[in-house]
Amino acid sequence: MVEIDMTVWQFVRIMVELERRKSRSLAYKLWQGAWEELDGRLDALRAANNTDEFSNLMMNQEVSLQAEKIHIQEAAEAADRVVSVLGKTLKKTKEPKSKDDLMFEQAELAELKNRLNMIARNLPS
Repeated sequence: MVEIDMTVWQFVRIMVELERRKSRSLAYKLWQGAWEELDGRLDALRAANNTDEFSNLMMNQEVSLQAEKIHIQEAAEAADRVVSVLGKTLKKTKEPKSKDDLMFEQAELAELKNRLNMIARNLPS
C-alpha cells in the first residue's frame, strides 16, 4: 500500500462518483469509513450554516488515503468520468462565475487523474 493525498473537495467528487455505481468498487469499499466520517463533518458544518469552516475544510484541507494500484486506478477512472461530466455541464453554462468554477474543477481533477495514473503506473501489479 502507498499513501495518496488529495484535496477534500476532490475526494468528495471521486467518492460521490464511485457511490453512483451499482456495484461498489474496491476503492469505495476501502475508503468508505473515511468518506462517511468526512461526509458527516461536512453535513454538520452545512447544518450549522458554518460556511467559513465548510469552505476551509473543502478547499484547504487534504485527505490522506492508503491505496493499492487497483484503488488508485479506480480513483483515476472516477476522476476522468467527473471531468467528462463537467465538460458537458460547461457547454450548457452561461454564467461567467459558474463557468470559472467548473473550469477550475475540471482542470484540477484532470491534473489529479494524471497524477494518480502516474502513481499507478509506477506500482507493481
